[in-house]
Amino acid sequence: MSATNSPILARVNPIAVAVDSSLLQPTAWDRKVVGDDLRRYVSRSRVISATPVLQLRGGQLFVVSGFPFLTAAKEAVPPLSEVVCDIRGEPSEIRQTNLQIVDVSSLLNSAPPDEVYRATDMVFFKRSLNAQEQQAVRLAIAGFFQEVTSPEWKYGGQYRRMEGPEWNKENDTVSWTWERSDSEGHDMLRLQQVLRGIDSTIAPIRSYNGLSLL
Repeated sequence: MSATNSPILARVNPIAVAVDSSLLQPTAWDRKVVGDDLRRYVSRSRVISATPVLQLRGGQLFVVSGFPFLTAAKEAVPPLSEVVCDIRGEPSEIRQTNLQIVDVSSLLNSAPPDEVYRATDMVFFKRSLNAQEQQAVRLAIAGFFQEVTSPEWKYGGQYRRMEGPEWNKENDTVSWTWERSDSEGHDMLRLQQVLRGIDSTIAPIRSYNGLSLL
């Protein structure tokens, strides 16, 4: 059976991955990437919000999808030394390599959806915001946090504490850190609604965590 039908996950150093344009199959997620914003987000959060797909050919790993995320991992400051990737190829050939294979069940158990963790979010704007606009953004984000931490909120996610938001010196990027979980629900859809409201009524957003809103 080929690995196309039975993918294998492994921890891969991004610098070990080669590029062959004939193999690239960008996903819709890849096309949402705003390159420099994603690099800055990964530098700050140390998180890659994708699982790149790699093809093993002749002992060499080639990227199939997730190329912008691997690029951000390499260009982050400091660079990420490993990214969990989906490896395609013959299982026997894959297991003969020195790849650090990841057990899927162990990976899922290491981060259960109801586990609360610290997460950093960043919103990148297309221009600098003045003091009034910054305050309006703060209020919108604080309103979302108040909404999802209220006793009446029953639509997924657990939110404990929030730090920020804070602005960069150019006043075109706002970031915050909170303690939250990934419980299934509508909490992230609600955040997207809040961000779209900011985009349409306060200032145009270029990306959220390095990904365009479109």
